Amino acid sequence: MLTWTAQPATAAVVLRLTGLLDLAGVAQVRTALHKTLADQPAAIVVDLDALTVEDDVLLTVFAAFARTAVTWPGCAVLLAAPDTGLRAALHRVSISRLLPVYPDSPAAVLAAASLPAPHRFALSLPPGSEAVTAARRTVRDACATWELPHVVDDAELVASELVGNAVRYGGAPVALALVQGRYFLYLSVRDGNPYPPARRFPSQEPGAEISIGGRGLLLVEALAAGWGSRSAAPGKVVWATLRLRRPLLRRRPGRPDQATTGHGQAAPDGHRPADDGHRRSTTAGQATADGHAPGDHIRGAPDGAHGQAVGGAAGVPL
Repeated sequence: MLTWTAQPATAAVVLRLTGLLDLAGVAQVRTALHKTLADQPAAIVVDLDALTVEDDVLLTVFAAFARTAVTWPGCAVLLAAPDTGLRAALHRVSISRLLPVYPDSPAAVLAAASLPAPHRFALSLPPGSEAVTAARRTVRDACATWELPHVVDDAELVASELVGNAVRYGGAPVALALVQGRYFLYLSVRDGNPYPPARRFPSQEPGAEISIGGRGLLLVEALAAGWGSRSAAPGKVVWATLRLRRPLLRRRPGRPDQATTGHGQAAPDGHRPADDGHRRSTTAGQATADGHAPGDHIRGAPDGAHGQAVGGAAGVPL
């Protein structure tokens, strides 16, 4: 039997896992991780002090989840493993090469506090049509504060579509959050409907009625580097990322046509300059210990991320 508790700390949420991590426990761990992530903390410290592991390979659930957290909402994941045997197991399956491992929870929380604080705007939206107006205003204020005039128009459109859909189909409460990463602007809307959104394509039938309803997600897909939805009881979170302009590059002496970027070196928000952590393709598959619950829906996810394709008969129109 595996149990978990999530407790907010100064700079992170501490997720304490207690019990046996076996094949059945992987699903419970994944649920705990994703429920904690749905609140969009700046960092998650996973305390493994009271965890017993049946097989080392099951520990890979933490590395896969970290890749998910980088995709959205740009959240750092740190492990606390006081037991030297468990730290050795994390090293054997290369988890310690992907995630920082600390000897105890206080040390991990202290390390999380030293990470650059993310720029974040969050707003609970009023019901009805006023929600879209408030969302657009919040996006403009955030982009002005963060000096991002080049993405404000796209961000307003994406936020309008996500919030409009949440108001029409999602149900209260509706909340908007924006987080600025190094390479991406993260937008997310939370609502009370657990069903994922579904794209609706215009009818090709001659004489079919022309309607703009249900096509908002096509616009989001066209503008965003990636988007998806995640279960967040009692509803869901729908998120999208917009690519930011890269920082100015340092020119190599004598080579005006080339620049150094620290190629392959991870940025503070977990993205590598070479690929920025996003792909336009979607990988669909049954989740196991890969960090994605069957209810996760991802488009433009990084390599290695798995989830069902967005949409489907159970989805609500956007």
